[in-house]
Amino acid sequence: MAVLDLFKLDGKAALVTGAGSGIGRAYAQALSEAGAAVACADIDASSAEEVASSLNGKALAIETDVSDENQVHRMVEQTLSELGRLDIAFANAGIGGDIEQVFPEATLENWQKVIDINLTGVWLTAREAARAMIERGEGGKIIATASIYGFVGGFAPSPGAYNSAKGGVVNLVRDLAPTLAPHRINISGIAPGFFRTNIGGGLLMDLENEISRQFVEEIERRTPMGKIGDVEDLKGTAVYLASDAANYLTGHTVVVDGGWLAW
Repeated sequence: MAVLDLFKLDGKAALVTGAGSGIGRAYAQALSEAGAAVACADIDASSAEEVASSLNGKALAIETDVSDENQVHRMVEQTLSELGRLDIAFANAGIGGDIEQVFPEATLENWQKVIDINLTGVWLTAREAARAMIERGEGGKIIATASIYGFVGGFAPSPGAYNSAKGGVVNLVRDLAPTLAPHRINISGIAPGFFRTNIGGGLLMDLENEISRQFVEEIERRTPMGKIGDVEDLKGTAVYLASDAANYLTGHTVVVDGGWLAW
């Protein structure tokens, strides 16, 4: 097989949670462009539908709250029913939570909501996807969205929940790799640095706001490549981890951060 053919996803079916915007939208686009049929899941049904209808290949939209066990189960079942198989699952859905809450004044309610979506939601998505892949018996790829804050603490005051959840995702990927390997299921993670998305209330997108502008300038100063990432920068990594090119990679989280962790 020619090396570029390893990256093709023709005939594959993929599921992306949090596909309605930001990084999830970029993942869905990348997988579709590489040839996969894509189930676009999001808690916002209209956003999921908008993304699914914008893809050139076969796609569907599924309204899903990834913190709800029954909804995650139905999400995978609908994917199997409408796409006929599940080869690739991106456990991507996440929230920033109320970033204005700072530890130790942060509330348990804020902590629990972030953990439920950013960590438990990843676990539920991975579990249901793995069950479907094991039953089919042809292996598969599971990719979780972590963060650079899965490896280091934040440089600004924090509630503690987001970074803790992302650290959990990094270790969940490590922990599940030996369990899933005998079933020919690879599990990996992508740890983005700072990207312009609506997470955290769209803080990095609102450059008309003086606080946001100062925050962006500080991030760019601390980033060796001198800029905030564009979600397009994640598409190649997503396709690589979902493809046969990554068949011998499991248990690792790939960092895409403009060099932030290299300092």
